[in-house]
Amino acid sequence: MSSYDHKKSVENKNARDVHYGDNNIYHVNEKPLQKIVTIGSAPSPSKHFLGRKDDIAKIKAKSGKLILVNGMGGIGKTEICKNLFAEYSKTHSAVQHVGWVVFDRNLKNTLYGKFIATREIADFEKNYIQTKIHINDLSDKLVLFIDNMNEISKEDKTEINSLACNVIITSRQLTHDNNIEVVEIGVLTEDDCVSLYEEVLGRKNYDHEVVKHIVQKGACLTLVVELLAKTAKRARLTDDELLEKLNKNGFDLSEIKHTVDDDKSFNECLSKLFDLSKIGTDELLVLKQFSLFPPQPLDYEYAEKWFGQDNPDILNILIDKGWLIDTGTGIYMHHVMADVVKYENMPSYQECVKLVEMLAKDLYCSETEIFTDKLPLLPFSVPVAQRFVNDKDENIALLLHTIAVLYKKQSDYDKALKYYKKALAIKKVLGKTHPSTATIYNNMAGVFEAQGEYSKALEYYEKALGIYEKVLGKTHPSTARTYNNMAGVFKAQGEYSKALEYCEKSLAIKEKVLGKAHPSTARTYNNMAEVFKAQEEYSKALEYHEKALEIDEKVLGKTHPLTAITYNNMALVFANQENYDKALEWYLRSIKILLNILGREHPNTVTVFINMKYAYTQSGKTSDFTTWLIAQLNKEESTHEPI
Repeated sequence: MSSYDHKKSVENKNARDVHYGDNNIYHVNEKPLQKIVTIGSAPSPSKHFLGRKDDIAKIKAKSGKLILVNGMGGIGKTEICKNLFAEYSKTHSAVQHVGWVVFDRNLKNTLYGKFIATREIADFEKNYIQTKIHINDLSDKLVLFIDNMNEISKEDKTEINSLACNVIITSRQLTHDNNIEVVEIGVLTEDDCVSLYEEVLGRKNYDHEVVKHIVQKGACLTLVVELLAKTAKRARLTDDELLEKLNKNGFDLSEIKHTVDDDKSFNECLSKLFDLSKIGTDELLVLKQFSLFPPQPLDYEYAEKWFGQDNPDILNILIDKGWLIDTGTGIYMHHVMADVVKYENMPSYQECVKLVEMLAKDLYCSETEIFTDKLPLLPFSVPVAQRFVNDKDENIALLLHTIAVLYKKQSDYDKALKYYKKALAIKKVLGKTHPSTATIYNNMAGVFEAQGEYSKALEYYEKALGIYEKVLGKTHPSTARTYNNMAGVFKAQGEYSKALEYCEKSLAIKEKVLGKAHPSTARTYNNMAEVFKAQEEYSKALEYHEKALEIDEKVLGKTHPLTAITYNNMALVFANQENYDKALEWYLRSIKILLNILGREHPNTVTVFINMKYAYTQSGKTSDFTTWLIAQLNKEESTHEPI
């Protein structure tokens, strides 16, 4: 098992104490809003969309701000809203802005990272707060679609009611609320279903009465009608042959089409199509694994990597058979299909071990990677980890651990601790003195440290250190990292002698084992510099920052966030020496990187911005700081020369 190397967030501790109040940088390089304000490709309407003009007209006729498009699964709610979204997205539409999100457990998770204007805010709570502010600023100029909100909690209902924009929700759940206007969606007409069936099948000559019986057995549900047509097409069945097989297998949804809540009967009936679809063993395994994911597109790169390595055609086959859906940018399974698959074929852990391994591997964020690049994988990783959390396996522990690490990086400390504890519970079963158990202690300590709970942080660092020293030895890099982390806590507590003592312990190991040019060695150089700076030994502080900088620029590159942190730390030394012009030079280098990589509202960017503004004010310059900063950044963009 690989272990995550917890690193210090020295940028937060080393900056002068600040509050976030009015100090923001919303106006730096601000761009005009686009028509579509959410992330990702717009949902593409099905090419087989038919009818529904009356349903779309009913939605448009509603005057309220909150509309619930309600109906049983597979009836076509999402497709109706996709077409409405496509209409609103056109430049000539009277609607100024539109957004589309797929519901993910609760409203906070659903909105996180989905809006273009706030996607750069990595902190989970701050992202949600700023996203709500952004939505409410747009007010009734925005129509926001929330798809598949099938579990509407009281908290979510309250939050949605607080949004000032127009909201259109699709849901199987009928909720009673005076603020919600409901549009109930019925089944497609028989004639439209016959046309849909034949359009998907792609032939002109057919027996109208036979096809009519087929769509009746599919309860005129658009999802089922398409699945039946694709089943016939893939199996090369005539209409008579398909109807005969449906009768033989006892497939008939027409009797349960009005019992929206009878999922068991619905799933039991629809599962009879497995045999007709001729789902092979390997195909069934892919469907089982896909059923664990949320109904949102998985990028082609990962879909092919996780499911298509052994059989590159398997995904296309399942798309052709109608069990998976290709959006043009990714692949997903409709939640109705997922329920059917899990009804008779609930995936076991043994069937998903390989998937769990790949999720943990791809979610892992190394020191040289940008963690925000990993966030799109979280919605797929979390449900898999939750499904198998009781399987006391090392791979599940690693997946839980990597999830926790990403939550910690988003400053979502409660969730981080929750997943660390789940991982730790498994690790204790596997061994209380295992090095990976120590790594979890180490990372939990990092969360406590970030929360300012220094005594608890030291307690957990000491637990980690005890295991590392005993199992790996006193000269192992993991032992050195823990010394380094403990030094940061001592520094935060003002125990500078002890901080330097632990820095020197860490440095002695790292220089010997990893070498003087390793990024981990650079972190300890940086931390030692910060201790010297706190003691006003500025020459020594610069000496050690320069050691760190040489490594960062050479190994990580001049545009890496960790390099930017070192630039910021050097600027702080110059600012403390009242050499503000020199400080501004280094702050500019830092903020340029952070704006490009982490975004305007990432805590590191905000910290550098505030430090920089302080140095600018102290330098005696009289012009507006933000105006000056924008000019400097624009100058940099136009000249393409280093600052």
